[in-house]
Amino acid sequence: MGKRTALSLAASAVLVALSSAARQKPEQPTIEELSGRVVPLSVYLQRRYGIAIDREQGDSQVVLEMEDGGAVPLLRDDRSRFFFMDRRVQDRPVVLKVYRYKAMPYVRLLDAWTVKQGKRFRICYWCNTCAITTFTPGRCPCCQDDVELQEVPVEGER
Repeated sequence: MGKRTALSLAASAVLVALSSAARQKPEQPTIEELSGRVVPLSVYLQRRYGIAIDREQGDSQVVLEMEDGGAVPLLRDDRSRFFFMDRRVQDRPVVLKVYRYKAMPYVRLLDAWTVKQGKRFRICYWCNTCAITTFTPGRCPCCQDDVELQEVPVEGER
């Protein structure tokens, strides 16, 4: 077999392997509802195990402290960012609807509710000027006024 044929066969094998890998679908997560309290990792470790870690590390990560004592870390993205930014929504009873991935300890937030006297309240941030809601505290993306934390009662849900 000539060099040209061998190179051609090798290139074809690489292309077949790459095309096969590209066709593999990413793992589909399950959707679950979890209950507990979202707290900084440093708070959870101190409370549960008496371990003090650097605040820089421990405050940059939040976990859902489960009622059974376990903890589930939250991925930080557009939907969950408020738990990382706003201490007012931390360390309170919550229900989280999440994507859970089989081979990863982190969960990805889909929705969140605080729970008061057995009733759910949707967490959002409201701009009085523009009459819009956002998922994160800070400035309104429209008018740049400060948005306000609101907990809106959810009708027809548990």
